Amino acid sequence: MTTVGSVQFDEIGHWSELKLEIVEKYGAAYTTALSNARNLKKIYIDGYSGAGVHVSRRTGVQVEGSPARALKVSPPFDGFYFIDMDASRTAHLKTLCRDRSDVVILTGDANVELTKEVLPKIHFRKFNRALCLLDPYGLHLDWEVMQLAGQSQAVDMFLNFPVMDMNRNAIWKYPAGVPQDGVERMTRFWGDESWKKVADNLPLHRRHHSHRPRGRVCHGAAGRSLRGRPRCGGRVSCCAGACAIGLLATASCRSI
Repeated sequence: MTTVGSVQFDEIGHWSELKLEIVEKYGAAYTTALSNARNLKKIYIDGYSGAGVHVSRRTGVQVEGSPARALKVSPPFDGFYFIDMDASRTAHLKTLCRDRSDVVILTGDANVELTKEVLPKIHFRKFNRALCLLDPYGLHLDWEVMQLAGQSQAVDMFLNFPVMDMNRNAIWKYPAGVPQDGVERMTRFWGDESWKKVADNLPLHRRHHSHRPRGRVCHGAAGRSLRGRPRCGGRVSCCAGACAIGLLATASCRSI
């Protein structure tokens, strides 16, 4: 973390910078693809927006976050929802948005804000479409969010798997020792307890066996299992790990 005034900016590595570039380019491609559908309102959603600015771990230079990049996409989105639990971050984000009428900034739990405030407004019958970025800091995202987004049949989602938190607190070599909090958070993220079967099928040498994170152990298994889940109706691109880029699974549905 780098603190400027009262705001803590996340320090990010090269892969996170690349991830931001990919999301920005995808956003431009997304709005371009829908530019001829004049009756469709195009919405950008960021469930873990941060302050809109990061600091490069390599150079120490400030790097634009996903909200700042989304605001510059051309053709533009018609509306934006940015969410973060940290009031100092959302306050800084408001200064970047300069009271734009097309931006809604919410301070609170992304699970609550998305399921109660944002996603109920998105549905293909309402003639809107949304690009949703979910890049949680850890196992803090509930399956209900992904399910609701899918059921709308109107959301394209980038989901970043919090693999380090999974490794540290859920997928252990000896499951009996996993902390109950880790089990509960993993189950809320996964939607049910089928993740335990996936973990049981991993070779022992690839499971986390201590309190130290040991690499990314559930990439392939997580991707295969997600493809096997009941379809929730949306398209999901999964990036593995806190900063790694890789499309693990794509659940296709109704085309936009």
